[in-house]
Amino acid sequence: MDNRQRIFADLVSIDAWHPSFEQDGSTIPLHIDASFSTARVGGETASPVRFRLSLKCAEIVVVIPPTEPVTIDRASVVREEASVIGTKELKITDSTAGHGNFNAGLSTRSGSTFAEAGVGIDRGHSVETELKLQEQISHFHVQCSKTLEGHYRWFVRSSTAKYLTGRPWDSTVPRLTLIDQRKNRSDIAPSVRVEIRCRKEDLLISDIETKNRKFISSENLAHNKKLAAEAYIRTKLQEFGLLVNALDDPFSEIILASISAADN
Repeated sequence: MDNRQRIFADLVSIDAWHPSFEQDGSTIPLHIDASFSTARVGGETASPVRFRLSLKCAEIVVVIPPTEPVTIDRASVVREEASVIGTKELKITDSTAGHGNFNAGLSTRSGSTFAEAGVGIDRGHSVETELKLQEQISHFHVQCSKTLEGHYRWFVRSSTAKYLTGRPWDSTVPRLTLIDQRKNRSDIAPSVRVEIRCRKEDLLISDIETKNRKFISSENLAHNKKLAAEAYIRTKLQEFGLLVNALDDPFSEIILASISAADN
């Protein structure tokens, strides 16, 4: 496993694969398996601080260097996806006075939401109108777009929690199809990279504990503990060459994992 994948392995896990480019045919499906969890960071003896680290949201990016002889079939890209885990229902009832005995029904459906209405008059001459709205609930919301550099990415956020946990999609379904553009198939096969990125403000740091209080000022202790946790994250990112920008700005971009898609 690449060290750049292991750095925060409990926080994010990423794997990517495709059939060999040496096989007949010029189109190759790319599969991506991504998983998110809450990491317990700083457990090693040398670490001055320990804490829990989660992600509020993340980007999964397919990076094709400009020198690689491969492109993406635009029609094959999975643009948006949501895994349904349940439904929620809203029922609105309105009663008015009336006469007679009448019943009617109305039902409309559109996508994952539908509404039902019924009107009836009971023996007490009251009219009751009932509206039901039912919507599917997904654990993740996944939206596809492109980076400034033109790379396809999937922006992932949780629909049910304040941080990401679990897998956003079924990895057996390809995310997109690669098109081999080599004129000579004896040339080196193309290489495609997959990254998990976030912004500094997307990091959720909690349960911070300092192992040696003498190095942490007691004045504004909570703020100083957070700075110590951020310093740990910065050091690890720099150690593995993943830090793109400084972490001074909440919009600073962080690469949490980076791997090359492997031949399956």
